[in-house]
Amino acid sequence: MKHRLIVSFCLILLCNFTLSAQTATPTSQPFQWRSKPAYLSDLEAGDLLQVRTIEGDNLRVRTEPNPRAEMIINLSDDVIVTYLDVVSIDLYDEQGHVSGVEYWYKIRLGRPSDPDFETATEGWALGSRNGINFLIPAPKLVDPSYTPPPPCSNAPKQRLINGEMARVLPDAITSIYESPTNPTLVVELAGLEIFTVISEPVCGFADNYAWQVEYEDFTGWVLETDSDADYRYLVEPIVPSDETEEDEITEVLVCPDDLPSQLAVGMMTQADQTLTDPLNVRTRPTISGIDAFLLFPAEYADILNGPLCYGGTWWYIENERGVKGWVAETARGEYQLRPFDLSMIPPPPTIDAACIVTTFSGVNLRSGAGSGFETVGSAAAEASFGADAQALAEDGVVWWHLLTGEWVASNLTSESGSCTNLPVFAADEATTSADATPAPDSATQVTQVAPSTPTFTPTPSPSSGCMLTTLQGINLRATPSGEGEAIGSAAAAVDLFADGQFTDASGFRWWRLAQNQLDSGAWVRDDLVRETGTCTALPVIQAP
Repeated sequence: MKHRLIVSFCLILLCNFTLSAQTATPTSQPFQWRSKPAYLSDLEAGDLLQVRTIEGDNLRVRTEPNPRAEMIINLSDDVIVTYLDVVSIDLYDEQGHVSGVEYWYKIRLGRPSDPDFETATEGWALGSRNGINFLIPAPKLVDPSYTPPPPCSNAPKQRLINGEMARVLPDAITSIYESPTNPTLVVELAGLEIFTVISEPVCGFADNYAWQVEYEDFTGWVLETDSDADYRYLVEPIVPSDETEEDEITEVLVCPDDLPSQLAVGMMTQADQTLTDPLNVRTRPTISGIDAFLLFPAEYADILNGPLCYGGTWWYIENERGVKGWVAETARGEYQLRPFDLSMIPPPPTIDAACIVTTFSGVNLRSGAGSGFETVGSAAAEASFGADAQALAEDGVVWWHLLTGEWVASNLTSESGSCTNLPVFAADEATTSADATPAPDSATQVTQVAPSTPTFTPTPSPSSGCMLTTLQGINLRATPSGEGEAIGSAAAAVDLFADGQFTDASGFRWWRLAQNQLDSGAWVRDDLVRETGTCTALPVIQAP
């Protein structure tokens, strides 16, 4: 009988081993009390937990109880959170044996007594792994007589004033959040940006005082300090309070760690002529701002406001077409904007030609009469050229043949002289090739198609029912996103054709450029172009 019991017991062990070997994939399952932390049996939803991490590390809060799930936020040591739920997850070795267990806690940032606790950020954090605890009971659970310190007891004195204006420190970058306990971004703020405080402070996440503020059309909460950097101040009052020493208010109006600025409000500036690419001018003075327009090399603009600091010195400018935006003065340790004065514009060259064309803005020069021809050069705004011929492109736009050999579209230039009397090239001969000759009976054609100021209405390409005309200089991107790689650019008033569309998460519609067009397959955003034709009927492209 004893031997039979031993054999039966061994068979049971063998079955259990076989079952474990077949279950090699980690799975989440209902909570079981296996190797649990000692305090876990007494933990109830709503109790407070305290983060405990090694020096220099953080506790990652994720969307699911899985180390590969998307991360929501990092929590530093000693941060207090509220416990909601728990699951256990078995760990397996390479042979499929259970080698350990993880306990993942569902937590919510802040305390139940916080005013915005119900809408605070929630997620899953690894509370314990194989007996090592990363979340421990807050002291009140261990010692019933424990009295918690007042909120934000480690934060330095508050310096902002309710109802007064404040600004971001010049060497700081901060954000406006949805609430004191919900770190959902509303808008990013660069150094020296000014806002108005509209409430008394509350203790926000990570034990920093938070103030409700208004900035332009945005309302939200700003942290006064950064507890991850020894409670360094991020913002400061513009007018000191009674408790603020005068010398505590930063009066430095230059951006730290940048070259000395050469610009000022009221001046004119010019994109450095040696640049190989145009400058991105953005809607916000941060790299997260969306593109407003491009400032081409040697193109100039008026400085309306600034400076603001975001990894450099940013200025608010307006170009000749009245488009405004923010641009950085320097990049990679070199100036990309220079002071400019109208007296610096050289006098117009003496051009020995009956027809002179002058560019409105930065333009591409092409090898033939049409936007589909190769770009063989470029010209800045106010550049003048002599023209010796003209051609009517397929899209209905008159193109001028320059004495230098290139072609430029008439809707990008102004003309002086007897341009309408120039000989006309046939459309299929309008290239820079030396053997191109004017079409016969050119005088008759000029009279019919070329008024003194061409006003042709573009028509869509036969291969596409949608034509796009750029409103200003723009980037062409590899993906339909403002963060997509810039793989090309187009000057103002360039005609492009689209063959597909995509709407991003922010509601922007993007057009994909058709084949045989400039950078075919590239994407442009709809608010930077004017559409002609049946663009809304283009096929919708699935997320690339």
